[in-house]
Amino acid sequence: MDGQLQLGLAYGQQGVKNMKRILLSIFIVLLLCSNVFAWEQIVGTSKLEQLTDKFRFNKAQTAPTKVLPLSSTCTIGTDCDTTSVDIANGGLIFSTATITITLPEIVTSPSTAIQVPIGANLCFYQKDNNEVLTITPNAGDSITLGGTKGAAGVGVKTGAGAITGAGDYVCLVAVEADNWMIMGTGGTGSGVVVVP
Repeated sequence: MDGQLQLGLAYGQQGVKNMKRILLSIFIVLLLCSNVFAWEQIVGTSKLEQLTDKFRFNKAQTAPTKVLPLSSTCTIGTDCDTTSVDIANGGLIFSTATITITLPEIVTSPSTAIQVPIGANLCFYQKDNNEVLTITPNAGDSITLGGTKGAAGVGVKTGAGAITGAGDYVCLVAVEADNWMIMGTGGTGSGVVVVP
């Protein structure tokens, strides 16, 4: 009988410890909730929503377009499949025809649908042989190729109609408010050249 009593007391002491842990956990949760509600009253609902957006709490997110196949001439941000410059956030344009693509304007603080910030970047890939992919900057921007900054509005092209142009690619980064820099090229064709 004494063994049963001691066992019961041991379980009772463990139960008290567990109950203390549970109550402490409930207290912490209530404290955190009251702080969030108090903060919402102090800083306003919009600030709290901005914070939750920033950390993506309970928000449905849509990923930007990362691969965009194109078969016709267009301007990014105007008519390249969508009216968004999201592709210039690390995306890939996959050219399936001879086309010219105009890059969005680079600005310090974008305010329109056809502007991107410094740091914007994207790559272009030429899918087939006998195609020319021409990339032109916005009229006030330039493209730096091989360390040489080109004239404003003058583009570059891949393939140059080469029989083996399939697989040519070029990657660009907006490094200044008026300059796209080619950070990498490759492929089997004639490479990247300045548009004459």
